[in-house]
Amino acid sequence: MPTANVNTKTKQPTYSADMVRTYLHEIGRVPLLTHEQEIIYGKQVQTMMSLLEKKEELAQNLGKEPSLQEWAKEVNMEEKTPQKSPGTRRTG
Repeated sequence: MPTANVNTKTKQPTYSADMVRTYLHEIGRVPLLTHEQEIIYGKQVQTMMSLLEKKEELAQNLGKEPSLQEWAKEVNMEEKTPQKSPGTRRTG
């Protein structure tokens, strides 16, 4: 993608219409989420944030990084559930 010219007086980039057109063309190639996907992913992010917050609280209370077993017990989940990261996809 072309770079923007920087106006030295204002230190803000100035964009040409061609650059905007290129940007709009590029983002048009990426499929958008459906309403249902936005809701599902939003809830997953909120859940992960809550789990990570509990993990941080537990680490402070224990004075060390909690084990997976300690973390799972704290959030009342099976041991394997908390280790899933937000970018990990389930298979099967």
